[in-house]
Amino acid sequence: MLPTSGALATYGSQSKGSLDAGISLVNKAGGIDGRQVKLTVIDDGGDGAQAVAKLQAYLSDHSKPDAVFSQYSSEALPLAPLTTQAGIFSVTSSITPALTDPKKFPYTFQQSIPIRTVIDVSPTTSSTRVTGRSATRPSTTSPDTRP
Repeated sequence: MLPTSGALATYGSQSKGSLDAGISLVNKAGGIDGRQVKLTVIDDGGDGAQAVAKLQAYLSDHSKPDAVFSQYSSEALPLAPLTTQAGIFSVTSSITPALTDPKKFPYTFQQSIPIRTVIDVSPTTSSTRVTGRSATRPSTTSPDTRP
C-alpha cells in the first residue's frame, strides 16, 4: 500500500524506489528460501479507507500476500486490524505509538522509533527536546501536512 497519487505521491514514489532496490538485491542473492520476491504496489492515495478497501479487494481476488507495507499512520492504523485478522505480516514506517501493542497487533512491525521515544514536548514551554538538544517547536500553522 503506497500513495502513488495525491498529495503524498512523491513520498510513495521514493518508497517504491527503495523497495525495488532492496528486492533486487534479495533476488540477485537467490531470493528468500530460493523464491524470488515480487512487489505489487496498490495505490491508496495515503487514505486509510482506500487502503482497507483496496486490500480487501486484493484479498478477495488473490492469495494472501507474504507481507503488506504501509507508509503512513493514515494507512497503517486502519490496515492493522485487517492484517491482524488475516494473519498478514505488516511493516510500516508509521511512528504512531498506537501500533506498538504486540497483543493487539501481533503481525504489525514498525521500522521507525515511535515519536514519543524521540521527542519530549513540554506543554508549558515553546521548546522541544530532541535527543538531548533543544529545538524550536514546529508551528501548528505550518503548510507541511505530512502525517
